[in-house]
Amino acid sequence: MRLDKSITVRLATSADYIHDITYNYYGDRLAVCSSSQKVIVFDYDQRSGEWNESANIESAHDAPIWRVDWAHPEFGQVLATCSEDRTVCIWSERYRPKGHAENVGAPADLTNIWKRRAKLSDAQMPVRDIQFSPKKHGLRLATCSADGSVRIYEAQDLLSLGAWPMEDCFTSHKRSNCPRGCTALAWNFDSEDQILAVVGNDGILDVWGKSGRGWSRLAEQKASSAPLKDVAWAPSLCRPYDLLATCGDEPLVHIWQWKQQPQQDTSANAPVKSGVAGASDKWLLQILQKIEISPGPIWRVCFNVTGTVLTAAADDGTVISWRCGDQEPPEWVPITTLIPGDDEKEPRPSFMSDRLLNGTGGGGGAAAAAAVSGGGAHGADAMVDH
Repeated sequence: MRLDKSITVRLATSADYIHDITYNYYGDRLAVCSSSQKVIVFDYDQRSGEWNESANIESAHDAPIWRVDWAHPEFGQVLATCSEDRTVCIWSERYRPKGHAENVGAPADLTNIWKRRAKLSDAQMPVRDIQFSPKKHGLRLATCSADGSVRIYEAQDLLSLGAWPMEDCFTSHKRSNCPRGCTALAWNFDSEDQILAVVGNDGILDVWGKSGRGWSRLAEQKASSAPLKDVAWAPSLCRPYDLLATCGDEPLVHIWQWKQQPQQDTSANAPVKSGVAGASDKWLLQILQKIEISPGPIWRVCFNVTGTVLTAAADDGTVISWRCGDQEPPEWVPITTLIPGDDEKEPRPSFMSDRLLNGTGGGGGAAAAAAVSGGGAHGADAMVDH
């Protein structure tokens, strides 16, 4: 697969890592976070076809930054970051003239400044992942930490973004065999209810849902005896069920089916249940397919905007994409393999545009996965492929 563009990111030292990169809703902005406590934002110039650095947030945290995420553009240009320092930071952007004295340490020709609006310090251990909720649920942020806790925050004032009270907190991965707790989470963007998938170092996939009584575990399944590193929901594409993908230390990607199976109660006095956690509903979570990738571990998985292409990034930097077949249940077949250092292994399929590969509309994507394989892009100069 041939790459059209690449971005060079200058890191602090040869021992520095890029831990996460993510696209915004439209796929024309890119945020990068690293172990040097830095967040860099790139903007795509449609006239030149180049990616240009527009902002550089120095010392965004006091320790390595693990994840970065964009909020829906309806709420403005808003970023969230989480770190080994046990905090979550909320950032918003505003324009500044060239040469302005703000944002000390940033290149003088950058025209945008990102201001920290809030710092969330409820976690007792490092915060491993964050994700903004679907727009229909408001400006909410889910976080998961190494103590096994999942916390949900909601912005009180959409203009100032200064107050983020913790709305809910529940324990997902805090077991005797899981001393390092949660590793990743993902919102189900297609559900009308609030549903979260959470994975941890115990190799278990949990699915949680919110009802009037709060959050409850709807299903859990053992995926692996090794730690899991990432989880992603596929856009539904009018399927009667949802698909998820997980990956971890084993050289495997698991494809999951998640669906609701209502159980009929014909008795006249049967209670009426509401919400995703209704007791009369049975939720089925099962593995549809295991895809082996060598070598492991696998660091990231993501789907394109239609849920028909799945991409995973392996420890050696290899990025592999699969296409969903037409049969039921669907079988995922490999279509492209990107190997670091190889110019072109096979032609890019004509139906797969850059924006589809990059996961435009979901903030993430295949090219982003490439940059974080192996725990992070490594070296004084890291290449982010596009």
